Amino acid sequence: MMTVKGAKSVAELAIRRHLAELGIPMKHFTLSMDGRVGVLTDENGDSITLEYDSVRKVVYDGLGE
Repeated sequence: MMTVKGAKSVAELAIRRHLAELGIPMKHFTLSMDGRVGVLTDENGDSITLEYDSVRKVVYDGLGE
């Protein structure tokens, strides 16, 4: 089982788990949360928005299909 540390909500837990499954090394990124929406920002200041769907229990991102 995968360990996800630092989550303060179910939405953040789901998003952090999703990023871990994609192999995203969090040491190079920051994740800020606002409700069910997370913004992942890299060291260059580029960012992507991820959203947790609490009904379907999935994370939507702009990283691909």
